[in-house]
Amino acid sequence: MDFPMAGLALAGIPWTRWAKWILPLILTQYDISLVAVIVAHMIRYGPFCFSLSENE
Repeated sequence: MDFPMAGLALAGIPWTRWAKWILPLILTQYDISLVAVIVAHMIRYGPFCFSLSENE
């Protein structure tokens, strides 16, 4: 797990500058995936979206 830090050091990029760039990207990806999972659940998409009751 130290390889990214070594790469930043070799490139001369401060960790704080890299973190300010990468953290919004990661948070945006998490937001998009959260919305995708919620939509998939709402439309009952996937192999495990079945009901245990026979009424639905």
